[in-house]
Order: sequence, then C-alpha cells, then structure tokens
Amino acid sequence: MPAESNGLKLDSAYLARYGDVAELEVPYRVAGLPAVARALVFRDQVNAGAFDDANAAAAAGGGVPDVATVRRVQSKRGTGVGTQVDVSENVGAYVRVGWNDGKTETFMFTEIDRSLAGGALVKGGLWGRAHDTFGVAAYANGLSRAHRDYLAAGGFGFFLGDGRLKYGAERIVETFYSFGIGKTLSLALGYQRIENPGYNRDRGPANLYGLRLHAEI
Repeated sequence: MPAESNGLKLDSAYLARYGDVAELEVPYRVAGLPAVARALVFRDQVNAGAFDDANAAAAAGGGVPDVATVRRVQSKRGTGVGTQVDVSENVGAYVRVGWNDGKTETFMFTEIDRSLAGGALVKGGLWGRAHDTFGVAAYANGLSRAHRDYLAAGGFGFFLGDGRLKYGAERIVETFYSFGIGKTLSLALGYQRIENPGYNRDRGPANLYGLRLHAEI
C-alpha cells in the first residue's frame, strides 16, 4: 500500500497496513453465447483519515476540515459486481456496479464511492471492416454523504476540492471508433462528455476529444 493517500512511496509495514482482494468469476451462457459474471470484495488496512472525524475536528476548532490531520490505522471496504455478455458474434456488452463504504479518504485510484457503468463493443465485421471496432459506454458515479459533507465544508482530496460543493452525481458518456490498419495497427477517435465533473453542478459540462494510435508487435 502507499505510505499516504495517492503517494508514490510504498509502506513497508506489510503486516500492519495492506490490501486484501478476493474475486469470484463464473462463466455461463446466454442463448448459447458465452458470458461471465464477476464479484469482487476488497479491504484496505491503511493509515487514513475519516471524513466525519475531519468534519468534527473542523467544527470544534472553527477551521477547514483536513483528513490528513486525523489519520489513524483503519480499514476501507468495498465490493463490485458485474457481467459481460456476447450478444452476438460481433457485439458484446457489460454492466458493472461498484461500492465502497465512503467513510475514509480515497487511498488509491480515483475518488468514487458509488459507481454504475454499462457499455457495448461492436466489431466492424458487421459492415465489412473486420479490424474496426466501435464502442460506447455510460457511467454514473457518486460520493458518500460523509465525503460530500467534507468537500462542502472546504475539504480537499487528492483530486477533488472546490472550497464548496453543489453536489451532483458525475455522469459520463464515452464513445470511440477504432480504424484497423492491418492486423497490428489501429487509429482510434474518441469523445467523452462529463456532466457535473468533480461532482459539482457548478462545473461543466466538459467535452473531451481523444486520438490514439495502437501498435502490436
């Protein structure tokens, strides 16, 4: 685990601070086509600050909450479930739900406490372009009540913090088209629209455009 939230330095006290992950994968079939269901649980034992502790300390002292000042060794738990299905020979789809307890600061990855995602991938064989692919996905991300209160009171995370918060779930739609240039090279054009970026209704929407070249040897 990192020695501190989103830090590069790793914590060498492996027996005191660590992460546990367990995942179950079950293959099945829908109308004769392959599919898979997955369930994951995790627990991180880390030196982290709790949002409610930071909010209480700030209320008592009259300042701005800061999770770094209330860090102690505690656990962060979460789970995720999802399924991936071949709708046809050229079309695949997925749906995924994620949750963590939202009590403590985000320690790794990005600041999401609740997540619902779904999408589809279509192969270009449907229109005579065997090496092309088209994809579309949608996401809805949210924060726990304690996390919202912390940000609304002026607290900062390693990605989030506006000094105040007019909360709204972060909603994202993303799509791309990948042009296959032979079997080993592809060029992809992408577009992403984010509603309420950073969970703040005073921000956005944001429109992002992408260009990616992918090569395999």
